[in-house]
Amino acid sequence: MGVPTELYEKLYSLEAIVKELAKEREKIYVDCGTSPHMPYPSDDKKLLKKLQNTMSILQEQINQLNNTITNVQLQFKKLHHTVEDVKQYADDLETRKADASYVDTQLDKVS
Repeated sequence: MGVPTELYEKLYSLEAIVKELAKEREKIYVDCGTSPHMPYPSDDKKLLKKLQNTMSILQEQINQLNNTITNVQLQFKKLHHTVEDVKQYADDLETRKADASYVDTQLDKVS
């Protein structure tokens, strides 16, 4: 099991988009005399939309990964209970075997 490669790819894509946005924002501030009221150009809007889509996909994959981990944990819990039941059954068999040996010994003494 592990993290799907698609998740890593989306993370790398997200990092690249954020870097592009930061560079573009710096360029805008330099170009217009550091005016914070400058509207985003259409390229930035596209990058923001791509960022939102990437984050949405990333969230979906994280949820899928979380569900997979939860299912695996439940299976391990069931497996643990099964192993405990098998151990108890083996202990019970050993006890019955010891009881049968004792009864055989007692019957041999009587005969």
